[in-house]
Amino acid sequence: MTPPPDWKSADLDSCWHPYTQHGLGETPLPVVGAAGAWLELEGGRRILDAISSWWTILHGHRHPRLVEALKVQAEKLDHVLFAGVTHPPAAELAEGLVSLAASMPTSPSRELSRVFFSDSGSTAVEIAL
Repeated sequence: MTPPPDWKSADLDSCWHPYTQHGLGETPLPVVGAAGAWLELEGGRRILDAISSWWTILHGHRHPRLVEALKVQAEKLDHVLFAGVTHPPAAELAEGLVSLAASMPTSPSRELSRVFFSDSGSTAVEIAL
C-alpha cells in the first residue's frame, strides 16, 4: 500500500504525537514499513526500532506467527466491545490465565478466580485500584 503524497502534511496538521514538543522540534520520522527490529523510512532508509512499543519489543514487527494468528482471527471476529457480550477467544484466554495462576504455588494470585481485560497500562492501574 502506497501512502498518499500529502500524508506527512496531514500528520503535521492533524496529529498530536505523545512525548513530543510540537512546533519546536523536528518533524516525526516518516515510517512506511517495518520488519523484525527495523523500521523503513520513506526513501528506503532502514533504522533500528530502538523505541519499539510493548506490542513489538518481544517479537519484532510483522512476526510471521503473530501475523498469521491475526489473519485467522480477523477472518472470524475482528473486535467486539466486551461490555455485555462474550466470545470464545476471551473465554478461553480467561480460563487459561486463571488456571495458570492457580498452578503457581508461590504466587499471591493463587486465589485468582476471574480476570478483567484491559487495553492499556493506564486503565489496568485504574482497574486494579
